Amino acid sequence: MLEELTKAYAIDVFAILEPQISGPRALSVAQSLGFSHYHIVDASVSLQVVAHSSQSITALVTLRNHRWLLTIVYANPCPGIREALWKYFDGLIEASNLPWLVLGDFNDIVSVDEKCGEFVTNLWSSGDGHAVHRSARLVAPWHLESAGIQKKLCHEHNPFLSELEVELTKDYNLLLDQEETFWLQKSRNTWLKEGDRNTRFFHLSTVVVLCSDMVGDYALLPQLYPSLEEADLEGLSCLVSIEEIKNSVFAIGRLKAQGPDGLPALFYQDYWGLAPKAKTFLWIVCHRKLLTNVQRQKRGLTQVPTCPRCDYPMETVAHLFKDCPLSLAIWNCLQLGNNPSPDMVDFKEWLLRNLQSKRKYVLEWFNATKPPSLSYMPFVVQLHWIAPTYGVCKINTDGSRNCVSGFISAGGLLRDNYGAWIKGFSVNPGVGSVLEAELWGIFGGLHLAWESSFRVVEVESDSSVAVALLSSSTISTHPLFSLIRCCKLKVQAGWRCSVKHIFREQNVAADVLASKSSEFGTGVQYFTEVPTFLATCLAEDAIGVSRSRVVCA
Repeated sequence: MLEELTKAYAIDVFAILEPQISGPRALSVAQSLGFSHYHIVDASVSLQVVAHSSQSITALVTLRNHRWLLTIVYANPCPGIREALWKYFDGLIEASNLPWLVLGDFNDIVSVDEKCGEFVTNLWSSGDGHAVHRSARLVAPWHLESAGIQKKLCHEHNPFLSELEVELTKDYNLLLDQEETFWLQKSRNTWLKEGDRNTRFFHLSTVVVLCSDMVGDYALLPQLYPSLEEADLEGLSCLVSIEEIKNSVFAIGRLKAQGPDGLPALFYQDYWGLAPKAKTFLWIVCHRKLLTNVQRQKRGLTQVPTCPRCDYPMETVAHLFKDCPLSLAIWNCLQLGNNPSPDMVDFKEWLLRNLQSKRKYVLEWFNATKPPSLSYMPFVVQLHWIAPTYGVCKINTDGSRNCVSGFISAGGLLRDNYGAWIKGFSVNPGVGSVLEAELWGIFGGLHLAWESSFRVVEVESDSSVAVALLSSSTISTHPLFSLIRCCKLKVQAGWRCSVKHIFREQNVAADVLASKSSEFGTGVQYFTEVPTFLATCLAEDAIGVSRSRVVCA
């Protein structure tokens, strides 16, 4: 921290009080600060300020039973004001007979022999109309006039000249800013650090640009364009590997180079070996992008941002993990609740603290409480299409989406209790989501069955999300609210209608029809005869051919 302060503010003199260290440790710290001279005062030295003025500070120093005076001086450059300092010193001499050390900047010399150099009267040459030369002709008189003002002020104080010096200084700074802007534009560089007049960089950039403009034929100056070996070119153009990314991340200091998200490198280093899903979840939580009710309300997916567990007004990520009473109960059960009061700690600090200190215990708890792996052993089941009872029309629907173009399509068919074909349809609504395609399939099947005068129907779809939307209430801000409402109105019409979810292996005919629907024209197509590509699927469903599916208990 001390090194950063000295570099950031270009400190020339630096004093540290009460460092709470001494001996070799204090010497090491003093050497690491980078100053050319340093001095360490032991706590046995007593320093007491006994007098001060606008140009000096005098202290009484007590060291091992020895007492003496120390005066630090910064004399005024104006001789008239500086004269008062000597009279002040005369009074100090009469008031004390202790040894006296005086040091500082007196802004004066003992004799003329101490002078070095002379005042330059002509710092700028005349210009030829160039922008910088024109500014030179303006700055040169400022130097001469300002030097005369300062020379006059050294003899006596003059309020008018002091104000004039301030105005000339502002004009001079304005010229420097204009010159800096000129070189910035000349160098064709769009970066400018505010307050930095490092014109040497802009001058060099201008020269480089001019030299590059003068380069003509490539063959004339081959030495300016060094060639690379084929192996080097392949290395530069190849893709970056995961191992290279890992090496780069682990080469960063653990608390260095924080990104825009404020997370240091230690977060990625400590959790590099986690499962991809766990790392993705942690990333979402750390960036506060988890779809809590506050986020869902912003996206129009809910109307209330409250927490459904404790009815807190705002369910944010911080509330969900840190402040919710039910979450706190879980942390306490896991013996992770020994942190300071959550209300007193920022969420990011709370999260990083728990990730750093509790990772081992969480992994141990997870391994200890994980059910035996045998209970998750998958097994194979045989599924087939089930025919409806007598007098009931069964509607099977499905949706499809082209991942490249984004176009969606849907299809469905009506069958009787023997599995015989009644009617079918396909629809191509355009660009949309898979859920939208599934809902269009259900709506198309309901509409076709109603228009065909069936009043007892069963609708089957392999989309559990679509079936859940039709069997529960939906808010008006849902993106597909209009389509969902049309489907519900069809289901609630004057007939007996039920909608249920089945597996894909029981919905093969509708799946094939939906996939083929993208080959048909835009809009709705109705089929009174069995399409040739569906004949095999219909025959297998009619005789009850089973298809395998892997499921878990």
